[in-house]
Amino acid sequence: MKTIKNSQVLLALGFVLMVLLNSCQKTELPPSNVGEPRLFVRGNFNNQDLDYTIGNTTIQGTPVVLNDTNAARTFNFSFSDFANPNGIKINLSFVNHSPQFGDLNTDLDNTFVPGNKVIADIFPSPANPLQLSTFTISLTDSSVVYSSRKYFSLPDSSFCKIDSVSDLTWLDNITYKMVYLSFNCSMIKQSTPDSTFYQFKNAKAVIAFPKQ
Repeated sequence: MKTIKNSQVLLALGFVLMVLLNSCQKTELPPSNVGEPRLFVRGNFNNQDLDYTIGNTTIQGTPVVLNDTNAARTFNFSFSDFANPNGIKINLSFVNHSPQFGDLNTDLDNTFVPGNKVIADIFPSPANPLQLSTFTISLTDSSVVYSSRKYFSLPDSSFCKIDSVSDLTWLDNITYKMVYLSFNCSMIKQSTPDSTFYQFKNAKAVIAFPKQ
């Protein structure tokens, strides 16, 4: 488990890497005082402005690379407030470009490329049963989970675009895949889907995944 802390604000700002291969490998990462990139997700959800920025609040970010033998590799990045466990949690999920588990660095480079990402469906199409190269955002507010996965036809305004990517050598000389993206998503309640859409609009995010 890798944790990045911002000592300038004297808060434990967690940034955790968990690689799940039927088990979780954990390594503690020491704090750093300088050179920390700013990771965040910002936007307006259901007429509520959200700003989850790591580095000056109690917001924490968690990148997870999930390897499921029954599915494609998935890259997840979640934001939460460790001072408010019952507060809003936001998860950005990207399915690998390929059904095979390749070299992690290669998969990161080929999954995160500038351009539009397809929003995942609740029911995968026969043409893409593993939903390769798709994007999902989920937002948990108390016990209610909202998802961008398409259950009904989504309005044309829904999109996810990777604006740019870069490789950044950061703490302990670890290289991170930095991903800069923007999105507008019409979301539905995941547990009790109906015809009501909840808009997550004018959203921007910067996330990062450690490379090997």
